[in-house]
Amino acid sequence: MHIKQSDNVLHISFEDEPFERSNVLCGQFNKRQIGNKPFKQLERDVTILPFKDKQFDVIYCSHLLQFVDHPVEIFEEIRRISRACYVKEYSEFAEILFGWPNHQWVISIEGDNVVISRKNPGRYHKFGPLFHTLYQDDASVHEAFKKHDSILKIAFDWYESDDIVLNNTVLEVETIEETTEENEIEEIQDEDFEDIAEDEEQTSDFEENTFEDIKEEVKTTPLFKSSQSDHFNFERFELGKIQQLIDIQ
Repeated sequence: MHIKQSDNVLHISFEDEPFERSNVLCGQFNKRQIGNKPFKQLERDVTILPFKDKQFDVIYCSHLLQFVDHPVEIFEEIRRISRACYVKEYSEFAEILFGWPNHQWVISIEGDNVVISRKNPGRYHKFGPLFHTLYQDDASVHEAFKKHDSILKIAFDWYESDDIVLNNTVLEVETIEETTEENEIEEIQDEDFEDIAEDEEQTSDFEENTFEDIKEEVKTTPLFKSSQSDHFNFERFELGKIQQLIDIQ
C-alpha cells in the first residue's frame, strides 16, 4: 500500500510495535511505544472507534481483529473513519501451531472471501505450549520462523474506491413439467381403472399444491457458506471479497 507524505495515518493494534509512519496510535500500546504521539486506548469489547468519519487517509491495522469481541463491527468502523486500510493478522496455520489463548478469532481466505471464524479451542490450543517453548528456547526454530514469517501472517488491503455494491436479487421459480412413460395396461376391469384414475388425480392435485407452496416460500436468495467440522456451531462471518493474496516480506 502506497502512503503519501501528506496522508493522515492511524495505527490500531492490540499487540504490535508502532508503525513508524503513523500520526496517531490506537488500541493497546505502552508508554515507550506511544512517545509523543496522540493515543486512544481501546478495550476488547469496543464497538465504536473514537474518531470522526473519514478522519484518516490510511489505517494500519495489525493484530486487532483476532483480539476484539466484535470484529465485524470494528471492521465497519475502520471503513467509516478511513479511506484505505492495510490489515495484518496471524494466519490459521500460525494459530494451529501456537494457539494464542488471547485470540478469539481465526482469519482465513476461502475462495475469494476473507472469512473470520470463532476460534475452536479444541483445534487451536493443542500445540501452543510446545511451539512457544521451541520458539523461545531453540535458536534454529526461532530463525526458521523469522525467515519464513509470511507463513505465519495473513494480510490484505482495503480501499474505499474498490468497494463492491451488491444488488438484491430475486430467485424465480420456473415450472418444471415431468413426463412419464405410459405403460400399457391389459385386461383391466372397469372398477380398477376408475380407482387408478382417481388415485392419479389425487396425486396430481398434491403435486400441484406442493409446487404452489414452494413458489410462495421461495422469495429470497439463500446464502450458502462452506462447512468445516471444526467451525461447526461456531460464529463465522465473511468480511468481504479479496482480489489477491499479499505476501508479507
